[in-house]
Amino acid sequence: MTMPEDKTTTKKPKLSEADQDQLIQDFIPETSQLIATIKKDPGLLTELARLAFDEAELTNGEDLALTAQNRFTERQEAIGTLDAKNTALEKADTVVNKRGTDFRDVVRLGFSGAAALRALGVTGRLPEDRQKRITQLRASFATAAKPPYATEMTRRSYDTAELARATADVTALDTALTNRDAAARAAVAATAARNADYKALRA
Repeated sequence: MTMPEDKTTTKKPKLSEADQDQLIQDFIPETSQLIATIKKDPGLLTELARLAFDEAELTNGEDLALTAQNRFTERQEAIGTLDAKNTALEKADTVVNKRGTDFRDVVRLGFSGAAALRALGVTGRLPEDRQKRITQLRASFATAAKPPYATEMTRRSYDTAELARATADVTALDTALTNRDAAARAAVAATAARNADYKALRA
């Protein structure tokens, strides 16, 4: 009696990003060391030549290992840059959130009419989305520096100079957001390049 064929397959668990990084980090120098060892051993070279694996193939392997190492380093640097840009973004975000909260508190103390509150952008909550928050606060600070709001805002320590400083903080947040996004794209590209050269080395 013929037993039915078992066509089920066992999927390998997907490596975590940290485990994948460690695997690549270990594989590159190990491969370089293996090639160096083989090139110094005449017996191994003879055996490999018999298998149609000559010294040119080893040299190509060395080149692939060097490229993979360079890509690994570039990716590590890109991740470091991304971490720094994220930290800068969080700091800028904290400053602007305080700016926004303080401004809204002052406006609500100085103005009670619905039209003024809408014009100064203090109805509802500050947007959670950073870009929307930037847009709203820029408009709010610009409006507060103009009549009929400027006199009351100045009386409450929000003169044109203070509003300009607040606007500069918003601009700094916008710049930090742009820099973080650029660093994130660079990190993704560096990771893809590293993975591609790692696969080429393993091939």
